Amino acid sequence: MTAAARRRDDTITRGAAETTPDTLTHLNPTMMRVAVVVVVVVVKVVVSEDSAVPLSPAPPPSPPDSEPLTVPETQHPDKMIVRRGWAIPQDAQDMTPTILRSACSCQSRCLVYPPCAAWAAVPLGEDSVNCTTTTAAPDMMTLESNAESLYGFKIGKLNSLTGVLEDADGTVYIKPDKQIQFQMAKDYCAKIPGFNLIMLKTERHFSLLPFFSRITSQGFINLQTTESGDLQWGDGSFMTEKEIEAYYEGNTVHRLNQIHQDKIKSLATENALRHFLCQGRTRGTW
Repeated sequence: MTAAARRRDDTITRGAAETTPDTLTHLNPTMMRVAVVVVVVVVKVVVSEDSAVPLSPAPPPSPPDSEPLTVPETQHPDKMIVRRGWAIPQDAQDMTPTILRSACSCQSRCLVYPPCAAWAAVPLGEDSVNCTTTTAAPDMMTLESNAESLYGFKIGKLNSLTGVLEDADGTVYIKPDKQIQFQMAKDYCAKIPGFNLIMLKTERHFSLLPFFSRITSQGFINLQTTESGDLQWGDGSFMTEKEIEAYYEGNTVHRLNQIHQDKIKSLATENALRHFLCQGRTRGTW
């Protein structure tokens, strides 16, 4: 190290040693006040930041209200319901008879012809059937009873004010363009093979009560009060106590019932004219 460098180091060392607490008292008062103010400001900022830590986080936004349950219009109008025991009458609209090898061939013949609404295959022997097709859906005619006949129809051809509705469980609903009495409504639905006036037989059916209430507005339901006061469905089964408690608001003095305001309620007027829903299945049973 050079002599000049050593002299600079000695000067710095002596200067640092001479700066003692006592020398601070000789500082300019204005400079001291500035130093104090700076310290206070720093402390206030730190405290403010610390005080924000324990604050609770903002609550999450409330989830949107769930959409009301509905049954959509069918996406498969050519889907068929097939039942045994029914035949197409001779006076049916645009009836076309022919001899084919099987009921399957008869069904295919209707399926590939868009105007076709229904078909029936009556066996003629071991390897042939009398196949009849028509452009008329079953709700537009009175079918004939025939124990040997196999009958099928396209669900999309049924007449319905709401369009043909098909639920995920295979249940199909139609709303006919009629306001009629209860027994007439039952008969109308029953003439469509596989259909009946609406009944609620599953948890899914009951969950759709608000939807049914909206589209029928006090419509008939296939539930009657027996003489003993029990609530009996059209298939002979009974409404359970749990179902009654949850979904029924009525007076069991009255025989008929209706879907109204998201509930099943009694109907005092026996001759009332109401809208209604017919209900069927494309597969299985309830």
